[in-house]
Amino acid sequence: MEKRGKPFNTFEPDELDMRLVTELEMDARQSAYTLAAKLSLNPSTVARRMQKLINAKAITIIAVPNPVALGYKTAVLIGLNIRPGKSLEAAKHIMSLKNVGSLGFHYLSMCTGRYDILYFTAFRTPVDLLRFVDEELTETPDLTDIHVLPALRAVKNSWTHVGSDTGVSLELLDYDLDQSEIDLINQLMCSPRESPTSLASKVGMSRLVATKRLQMLLDRRVVRVVCIADPVIFGYHVSAGIMVKVLPGHKIGVVAKALASYTRIQKVTIIAGLFDLFLHCKFHDIKEMNNFLVDELGNVPGIMRHETLLELGLPDNPFCIV
Repeated sequence: MEKRGKPFNTFEPDELDMRLVTELEMDARQSAYTLAAKLSLNPSTVARRMQKLINAKAITIIAVPNPVALGYKTAVLIGLNIRPGKSLEAAKHIMSLKNVGSLGFHYLSMCTGRYDILYFTAFRTPVDLLRFVDEELTETPDLTDIHVLPALRAVKNSWTHVGSDTGVSLELLDYDLDQSEIDLINQLMCSPRESPTSLASKVGMSRLVATKRLQMLLDRRVVRVVCIADPVIFGYHVSAGIMVKVLPGHKIGVVAKALASYTRIQKVTIIAGLFDLFLHCKFHDIKEMNNFLVDELGNVPGIMRHETLLELGLPDNPFCIV
C-alpha cells in the first residue's frame, strides 16, 4: 500500500494575523483586552482571531519551564545516525520514550549531514543521562551510532518567527521552588493562558498570592509562556542546525554573543565535543540560507569552520513538555 503524506496546511495569515502573532510572541499571556487596545480592535475580534490561528495550527501557546530551575541540570544535544530510509521510524520511537528522567522536555528533528536525527533533552544528573543512553536510546530501531554533546550554556533561546528577537538569554540559575510554585507551574503547563484567579483556585492559593508568585516565576524565567508560530505558514520554509568550531585564541562566549545578534538565528548553545556552538536557524528559502552562510556567518570573527544540517522534517509532536 502506498504511504500518503500529510496534506499541506493551506491556512494563509493576513496582516492582522501577523500583527496579533507578533504581539503574542512578545508575551503570550496578554489578555484579549490588552491585545485589543494595542491593535485598535474589539476584544471579541482578537479572541476570535486567536482561536482561528490555534485551530489552524498556525500557532501553539505553551508554558516552558526552565529545566535548570527545576533540577534538570544536565542538558544534552544528541546526534544519531540511522540506517538509510529508517529515520522516521526511529524518530517516532524516540519520541515515544517516557522514562527518560527528563521532565519530558525534548525537541527532535530529522536532518541531513553529519547526523540523521538531532535530539535535545535534559536530565537531573549525568547518571540519568547514562541510564537513558545505555538502557533506552540504544534500543532505537536501525540505530548505527550515537554522539552525546553536552550543552554547557544557552546563550540565546528565541521562539520568535514573525517578530524580531535578538535578545541574549538570561543565565539559567538554580532556584529553590516550594510545592505551591511547582503546582502553579504544573497548572500553567496545562493551561498557559489561564487567569490568575482560576489558577489560584486550582492550586489552593489566594488570588493575590498566586498573582505575585506567578509574576515572580515569569520575571525570573523559571517558566515562560511562549507563542510558537508554525514557521512554514509564516514564510520560513527552511530550518537548519549549524555546528560551529571557534578558532583557538578566540573566546567562545564572545563569538556566541555575536551570533545571537542575528535574527535568523533562533538558538545559540555552547556545547562540548568536536564543535563549540550549535545554532538553530530559520530562512525563507535555500537562497537566503546560502547568502547567510557565505556573506554573514562566514564573516563573523573567530569562526574556524561550520557544518550545516538541513532540517528535513519533524515527527508528530516534535516539541513536548509533559
